[in-house]
Amino acid sequence: MADIFISYAREDRVTASRLADRFGDEGWTVFWDRDLIAGDNWEKRIEAEASRARCVVALWSAASVESTEVRKEAIIGLRRHVLVPAFLESVDPPSDFREIHASDLRGWEVAADTRSLADLIHAIASLIGCPAKTVTITPVDFVIVVGWPKFWPELGPTVNLTCRFDNALPRPVTIEYLEMSTAGPHSYYFVWKLLYDTLGEAEHKWRKTKTLEIPAGSFRTGIQFRATDLDNEIKWPGGSYKCQILGWADRQRDGQPPNLRTDFEVSVSSFTVGQVNQLLTATDATWAAWSAAGTATDNARGARASIGPIRSGLPAARAR
Repeated sequence: MADIFISYAREDRVTASRLADRFGDEGWTVFWDRDLIAGDNWEKRIEAEASRARCVVALWSAASVESTEVRKEAIIGLRRHVLVPAFLESVDPPSDFREIHASDLRGWEVAADTRSLADLIHAIASLIGCPAKTVTITPVDFVIVVGWPKFWPELGPTVNLTCRFDNALPRPVTIEYLEMSTAGPHSYYFVWKLLYDTLGEAEHKWRKTKTLEIPAGSFRTGIQFRATDLDNEIKWPGGSYKCQILGWADRQRDGQPPNLRTDFEVSVSSFTVGQVNQLLTATDATWAAWSAAGTATDNARGARASIGPIRSGLPAARAR
């Protein structure tokens, strides 16, 4: 099963070939009829591939709108709700497809990463997600955060997690949402609350953004996760915790499955437990002294836990 099935007319073979190579550069697997093997029943094979592919890209041109085969393949994608069309020329698509937004690739050249090509790639990524193992998340610092109750009575269970993102794609990827869960001596479900630049026991320089853009290459940032049940009761019994991060890259969380996943372990030592308990029982005078000394950032302090084995970049559940 390919990620992308390209439907095109023979007259557009050169452009289809260039797009297949470009999608391959992104990390997706691609089927187009160049992949047919001698002896294949081509009609049955093409129908089977279009019926299994996670996305059907139909290339509309003067030739393809007159092609019965292209129309049949596009209908398969339409019925499966996986059709992503694109215009190669100024034409009207067949009537069944006129209400579907199509990217504009008129005049596209293979060497040019145009806005129109970026729109098509984004449309595909929004439907099927980023290719597996192209964006990885590596946690490098896990800090249990406790706030001065005078200023943060609602802080509740909170973690500042420093992460390194490695993006093997030749383009930026936008992380729309991240969530984290822990299972062990005590279990929590966390959602991200804010991003920060300066790394330390508590966030220092907040990023005023609701999404996180990961450039090509490596990128490091801090993410604050807060448990959804803010009952102000912070429980971190010592022991080993299995943690999981799920992310939505180039797709919205509502109605779509995550397409990024990282599993890792955290060990909360007796020393860390003692630090957390010290923060929870600190008096206002102690917090005031920490704040005056500059060791309480934004009236919060943290206790580090040790990060263990990490498995990052695993594809999460995929849409079928």
